[in-house]
Amino acid sequence: MYIFALHFQITHITILKIDKGMKKDLLIYQIIFSFFILSFSSCINPDFDFDDEKLDTNVTLGSNINLPVGDIQEISVYEELKKVYDKLEVGTDGVLYIGYDGTFPVEFPDYETPTVERLVTESRLDDDITGTVTIPAATESTPLIQDQKVKYEVSSPDLVGENDNLSITPKKIGFGSFILETGFELSNINFTSYGSGAKLTVSLTFSDNYILKGYVNQIKKSVLISSIINNSYCSLGEIEVDSYTFDGREPTLTYSVTLEGGNEPITLTATDPKFKFILDSGDMNVSYLDCTIDGKKDFSGTENGFGDLQGAFSDSDILQFRNPALSLNLTTNLGTDFKLGLDLSRSDGISASLGDNNLLSFKKPAEGSTETQSYELTPQNLVNFDNVISTPFPEELAYTVKLFFDNQDATLLPSDQLELSADYSFKIPFDFKKINLSLKDTITDLFDEDTYEQVFSYAKEDVSIEADLVEVSIGGGGIKLDISAAILDSNFNEIIDLGSVLKDNNTLLIAIKGDDLKKMENARHLAFIFRLSGAGAIKIEDYIKINGLRLVSGSGIHYEF
Repeated sequence: MYIFALHFQITHITILKIDKGMKKDLLIYQIIFSFFILSFSSCINPDFDFDDEKLDTNVTLGSNINLPVGDIQEISVYEELKKVYDKLEVGTDGVLYIGYDGTFPVEFPDYETPTVERLVTESRLDDDITGTVTIPAATESTPLIQDQKVKYEVSSPDLVGENDNLSITPKKIGFGSFILETGFELSNINFTSYGSGAKLTVSLTFSDNYILKGYVNQIKKSVLISSIINNSYCSLGEIEVDSYTFDGREPTLTYSVTLEGGNEPITLTATDPKFKFILDSGDMNVSYLDCTIDGKKDFSGTENGFGDLQGAFSDSDILQFRNPALSLNLTTNLGTDFKLGLDLSRSDGISASLGDNNLLSFKKPAEGSTETQSYELTPQNLVNFDNVISTPFPEELAYTVKLFFDNQDATLLPSDQLELSADYSFKIPFDFKKINLSLKDTITDLFDEDTYEQVFSYAKEDVSIEADLVEVSIGGGGIKLDISAAILDSNFNEIIDLGSVLKDNNTLLIAIKGDDLKKMENARHLAFIFRLSGAGAIKIEDYIKINGLRLVSGSGIHYEF
């Protein structure tokens, strides 16, 4: 009699990582029987015929077989929702939201830069100097013109008109520093005698609209008579003006003219003598325009196509959202405060608004600044908001951002174009008050005919697929998870409904038993349904993960050589 023994030795174990989506060309019998190599003991008769067909070729491996299949990597709730609505965004705090982005420019009424005209004023000198006149030496001065007032002002800027329901009303225009050139011409006067030092002096007094260098508004300018040529322009030199303001008051310039003797008398002849005062400015640049800005401007947009998003939720879900947030990146040179409003509306006419009493306000930018400034404006409450953002989620959602000036005092800075532009972002973050969201995914080709023959057809009791731990990180603990499973055939039709498979200790147990063992002959795929319920906010890092997935057979494994 010949005796032989069979020895099975586990030589290697391969742990599989199943990719997100759980799609793998994975056959259970390949996993199981790659673990074993058949070896024989040394106590075999060397004359034994191994090709004898009468030998037993059916082998059963023990009982209570527990074979690792692998881990199912993290299933991102965010990625699953993106499959049904690809416009979901992620906030800085990681919370998912529906967002709308846009840009609005504002065109303002243009105004012409105010200018100052060259001032020329001519006065007839006193009749007392008509004919031949002798003025004593330095002991006396002879007035020629006393306190002659003339206007020297800018005109009010011309507004092109109202534009986009906005208007600008000038109140004050400021100019930066500039130079005034002064001079005069004398006509019909001939100086026949004068000593050294004799001169003509012009005294100038400026109104408060002017601020001269040194903050002295009265100055004198003199020229020697020896340099005066009849009917020719004679310069009195420059006057430095620090600033000039047009504010509706009458800016005036008052001048007086005198002859001052030298070391001997002045003799002149005059017939209808005239003095022409000439004042001219250099380049004048507007430094600011104080005005009022009135009116409003609306910036509207519409988003639609939310039907797919709604399809991910059940009819009983209550989609509660956090307060919406309006973010602005603002570029402007308008020195004024703003107010902003916000309206939402559905295609069926239901609308929500901040209301006139809840307008968002923010302060004017720093003077002279045209750099981009960021503002986060978060309304505390939108009147009727819950009725607009409700279940079912609207197919179409329109939004309007409203800019108000409300007769605001403003200081406009010089530029080629008054500027106000902004990139805005309007966000509605998810924050579920009640949710029953279902996510589905499938491990494809997990079973085949050999799986049935080697495992399920041989089983005398339950065969199960189990997992050591189901990790859940959703909604900060406020959203609960349940997992159901189903067996699918090659056409992805359900052949076995396995029901809920998540246990209280967050382990996974898929038991296939009774009549279902026979149905496994047509089994090809394993489907999971992840059901989320409860309340809370969904974040981008939220996930579901299944660790230590394995096949367990209480009847062992059968193999036929």
